[in-house]
Amino acid sequence: MRTHTALAFCCLSALALAAHQSSETPARFAPAFDMQGLDTQSGMQAQMASMSPGEHHELLGYFEGEWKVSMEMSSPMMPQKLTSKGEQSNEMILGGRFLQATGSIDMPGMGPSDSMMLMGFDTNANRYDLTMISTMNNATYRATGMPNQDGSAIIFYGPMDEPMLDFRQRTVRYTYRVIDENSYVVEIDDLAIGDPANERVLTLTHTRKDG
Repeated sequence: MRTHTALAFCCLSALALAAHQSSETPARFAPAFDMQGLDTQSGMQAQMASMSPGEHHELLGYFEGEWKVSMEMSSPMMPQKLTSKGEQSNEMILGGRFLQATGSIDMPGMGPSDSMMLMGFDTNANRYDLTMISTMNNATYRATGMPNQDGSAIIFYGPMDEPMLDFRQRTVRYTYRVIDENSYVVEIDDLAIGDPANERVLTLTHTRKDG
C-alpha cells in the first residue's frame, strides 16, 4: 500500500511540474510583439509609407541627366596626380526609387573603365545606400550614408579592399557634393591613410552636357 501511495505521489508531482513548465514560455521564444494588441491600421500606414518614394528620393532626381566627367587621381604612392575624362548617364528607375548611373572613363595607362552605380534611400533604415561595380576589378563596393548638416552633400562610408597593399576592409568615404544645378563632385577619401592632407585619392567632377 505504501509503495502504491509513494508511486502515485511521484506521478502527480511529475505531472504538476510538467504543467508548470509548459505554462512558462522561455524568454528567448517569447513573441517579439503582441499580435492581439497590434494596431493594424497604423501598421498598414507605416508599411505603405515604407513602400512609397518620398522627399529623399525626389532629391536624387537632381543627379539625373547626361554628364561630362573630369577625373583627378592621387595617392601617396604616386609621384604625380593623374587626370582623365569620361562620360556618365544617370536616370531614376523603378518608379523614382533608385538612381542608376552608367559611365565610362579612360584610365591612364589602362584604357577605358566602364562602371555602374545604384543609389537609393532606404525608408525603413532612414539612410542612403550606394552600390558600385566596374571593369577595374571583380568587387562589389557598398556604402551607407546621410546628408551633411547644410544638405549640400551626401556622405557615405564603406569598406574597400586594396590588393596592391594586401589591405582588407579599409574604410573609404564617398562624398557626393552638389555645386550648382549643372555640376556636382564626387570625392573619395581613403581614411586608412591616416593623414587628412593626403586622404583624397579620387575626385570626379560632373558637368551637365546641356548646362
